[in-house]
Amino acid sequence: MYYNKTELNQLFEDFKILEEWQDKYETLIEMGKILPELTEIKKPENLVSGCSSKVWVVVELKDGLVNLKINSNSLTVSGLMSIFLLYLDQKTPKEVLDFNLEKINNSSLQNYLSSNRQNGLIATLKRIKNEILLKNI
Repeated sequence: MYYNKTELNQLFEDFKILEEWQDKYETLIEMGKILPELTEIKKPENLVSGCSSKVWVVVELKDGLVNLKINSNSLTVSGLMSIFLLYLDQKTPKEVLDFNLEKINNSSLQNYLSSNRQNGLIATLKRIKNEILLKNI
């Protein structure tokens, strides 16, 4: 695993109980800092269209589980993408395909995101699911 899942999970748990948007925003940035740069995935074919910031996604299958590599040129967006790692990385393809944004929205995140950011989350999830379907994973 290329990121510290325990630390990321703890920050997300903190994020869910914070009440002030500024505190949530700062926590998202901290979550984004956990993800390493992953320059090797920053290729045009890995770029997600429909995001206001640049987001790169690589979906692989190893030992029957989905391995995600996600990166962004924005710390805030990296923090948002790290939430996908918590929910989708190291899961079965079926679990990933069955996932919907309701689980993330239950963290009250949607109350604070612009429509561009929400569209970026939708585009990224769609890309991840399409990659799984295209690879017949």
